[in-house]
Amino acid sequence: MSVSIEDVQHLDGFDGEEAVAALVVGVGLGDLSWEESAALALWAEERGLVALPGGDSSEEGETSGDVVVGVPVVRVSANEGPSEPFDDGALASARATALAALQGVEHPLLEDAVARLTTWLVACGPLASAQLAYGRRSADGAIVGTTMEQERHGVGVDGVRIASVAAGVGEVGRLEPEASCESPEGYFLVAGYD
Repeated sequence: MSVSIEDVQHLDGFDGEEAVAALVVGVGLGDLSWEESAALALWAEERGLVALPGGDSSEEGETSGDVVVGVPVVRVSANEGPSEPFDDGALASARATALAALQGVEHPLLEDAVARLTTWLVACGPLASAQLAYGRRSADGAIVGTTMEQERHGVGVDGVRIASVAAGVGEVGRLEPEASCESPEGYFLVAGYD
């Protein structure tokens, strides 16, 4: 099966030309080729899921590498700055949706999917980076991303970096907010073009 970038450009707004960060409750599938990733993305879309490849994209916008299949909690591009704040309720909702969607799924790559369900930080696109933080928005925030023009975002997050990944995927451990954050608004996702 031959699948091109044009076949999957519409999927979840990812076209491979912009650095994107996503927090996904799902299953990590390891390193897949571009064609395998694209075919899986089409399969996932039919079931209300996403299949996001974490990694750097080529000049043609094709990304190959570790793939996560699941339900996005939040997604942000490098040009957007920090995401809107979200809380444990958003994570619980995404987990419930992912459990329902993956229960009984028959796909060779997704055997025991429910047992392998966890939270993933994904950075995809050219020179993409992703940071998960807990705190509050601030013009002086130390946790900040960069735009596709490599300019720092005007607003960052003042708080604690929980996890980060560059051009790839990373499993996020248990999310436990730090008590040291003053007046936290919640969790934030920050994307960058590094």
